[in-house]
Amino acid sequence: ARRETSFGSTVQEKLPADPEPEEETEVMEPKEQQSQEQLSEQHHQQQQQQQLQQQQEHQQQQEQQQQRIDQQEEQQEERREEQQGEKHEETLVEKQDEKREGQREDQEEPQQQQEEEEE
Repeated sequence: ARRETSFGSTVQEKLPADPEPEEETEVMEPKEQQSQEQLSEQHHQQQQQQQLQQQQEHQQQQEQQQQRIDQQEEQQEERREEQQGEKHEETLVEKQDEKREGQREDQEEPQQQQEEEEE
């Protein structure tokens, strides 16, 4: 068992993280190598996860943008219809106003005369 530990095998890894100093030096290389490999492997996995996350986020953003664009288009459509409707109404109202004003002018003169007579 002793010889196995000095080569940094699985037995060594199960020992406490703080072995005796003399063992440290012997075990250093395989352990370092392994941790390096582990690190690069972890790093690789992290990168993949990040890429996935970014892709998902990007997809979400795109979907949100698409929704926003759809909403904007809908709103613009509604606004256009409203404006057209308003314009239509406005022209109607304006025409009615003009008629009323025309009638008012016709009516105002005799009314004024009547009021003067009453006073």
